[in-house]
Amino acid sequence: MKFDLNMFKSCASGCARIAEDKEGFSFFRFSEAQEKYYEGSGHYIKTFSTAGIRLEFKTDSKNLSMSVNVKPGSSRSFFAFDIFKDGNKLASLTNIPYEGITFKEDGLMPGNTKLPLGHFEEIFEIGEGEKVIKIYFPWSVTPIVRSIEIDDGASFRSIVPERKMLIFGDSITHGYDAFYPSNSYASILADELSADARNKAIGGERFCPGLAKCKDDFDPEIITVAYGTNDWNGLEREIFEEKCEGFFAELSKNYPKAKIFAITPIWRRDWEQEKPCGELQSVREFITGMGNKYPNVVPISGEGFVPENSKYFSDFRLHPNDDGFAFYAKALINEIKKHI
Repeated sequence: MKFDLNMFKSCASGCARIAEDKEGFSFFRFSEAQEKYYEGSGHYIKTFSTAGIRLEFKTDSKNLSMSVNVKPGSSRSFFAFDIFKDGNKLASLTNIPYEGITFKEDGLMPGNTKLPLGHFEEIFEIGEGEKVIKIYFPWSVTPIVRSIEIDDGASFRSIVPERKMLIFGDSITHGYDAFYPSNSYASILADELSADARNKAIGGERFCPGLAKCKDDFDPEIITVAYGTNDWNGLEREIFEEKCEGFFAELSKNYPKAKIFAITPIWRRDWEQEKPCGELQSVREFITGMGNKYPNVVPISGEGFVPENSKYFSDFRLHPNDDGFAFYAKALINEIKKHI
């Protein structure tokens, strides 16, 4: 039994819309207005990556097949569709050469690793009896799903998350550089909070009031915001402050009932440098101050989320690896649960 558009819509979360054409099914995490905001910029291609999108359903099928065409969606070419059965990872449809690979081996680095894209397909044995299947889409590429199939006559029941959530941020929130999308902190957070979480993060992004102004078509209970490290690294102080405050102003206006968590930047290896924006700590303090300006903004210090050790970073300086994201997610979840 092939999934049709209605089946996809019933079991998908993290996406603003799904479209079908002769090539297959495309899943979009940004609204058309939000995509238009980025049109013409170097970030535009990243809006079409599928960070945070997943399918979740119950079935008694013994088999699951997937066929996808994969196109670029970021500066990274490695990707995976992670398939979970009853909360445990079963397999991945991926171009990653082997399980357990790390960026340390053979001088491999995320920015210059070129793995093949294109057509991928596989049939997975998912076992007897009814089970919950969850498929995490890749954060790094733009896939077109040619088909997903379960056995003819098998049962199918979609699972709907309990909460609605928006996630904003830069490359770290986008997913850089988790090998497997289920290991990004944003994915772990959405799982823990049982949230339909639309991930609006863009690698390289800074506070962007224009994006915050583009309201989504649903009212989230929870919003997380994690910018600042790129602002510190590339903006003059006055511009950073204007954009930071403007972002939270637009977000608070659009979603007055949401609890907005403002996460300050995590450790980076060059944090002791002073930039035109000032010291990194002063950027953290300004973001924290948004909690005094807007009553629905709750500041969270990200300073200790990931241990200050390069082994937890894929590039040894900035982007967490899968192990680093595990620390990040645990710390963030503990802080958010204090307020919900």
